[in-house]
Amino acid sequence: ALLSAYAGGSCWSSAVEVLRKLEAEGGDKVDVTTFSAAMTACERGHAWQQSLHLFNSMRKGGLKLDRVAFNAAISACGKGHLSTRA
Repeated sequence: ALLSAYAGGSCWSSAVEVLRKLEAEGGDKVDVTTFSAAMTACERGHAWQQSLHLFNSMRKGGLKLDRVAFNAAISACGKGHLSTRA
């Protein structure tokens, strides 16, 4: 819920900080929804590169990606004018 609030307010650095703390506490607290909320906060805060970094972290971490995660990545590509990557 906290990450979703950050996503709504575009507080991307706070969202990433909370995500990293959750990861440090134990991986079972971090799922695709958590990552997607942080990605959305980054994208809305014009930190599209960070959003794509989180997307790649999800892929490498073996999380099952969903529509929300893909949409956040596509939106980040759009913000970064990377339509060929989307």
